[in-house]
This record gives sequence, structure tokens and C-alpha cells, in this order.
Amino acid sequence: MSDINDVEVSRAEREYVQALGEYHQLLNKYIPIKEVLPGLPGTTGEMLTEEAFRELGEAEDKIHRARKKWRDLTEL
Repeated sequence: MSDINDVEVSRAEREYVQALGEYHQLLNKYIPIKEVLPGLPGTTGEMLTEEAFRELGEAEDKIHRARKKWRDLTEL
């Protein structure tokens, strides 16, 4: 791989990891992890509205696009 490809692959990998992190933060906004683990004090997330599902769907799409970009660059 050339240096340019190494930079592109690193950037794509960071974008993918960032997209995953953003998705998990958004998911935690609506379904806090403490809510689903026994023995931990529960907290209530924000209501899952149509807008919330749209946000989550967009975040998932961003993950898929970033993963595809990263995968495509590593298969060259």
C-alpha cells in the first residue's frame, strides 16, 4: 500500500470508529445501559419517538457507509 492509501485507510477507520461511538451515544440517550443491567440503579432514557427512530436509522446508515468505505479501501 502506498502512503496515500495508508492515510486514506487510517482516515476511513477513524470515521468508522467515530460513527460507532456516535451511534452508541445516541442509543444510550434513549436506552441507557443502566436500565437493562440487573442490580444497577435504573435511569430513564428519552422517549423513543418517530424522530428518535429516524436519528438512530441515520446513525446506522452512517456506520454502514463508513464501514463500506473502510472495507473498500482495504480490499484494493
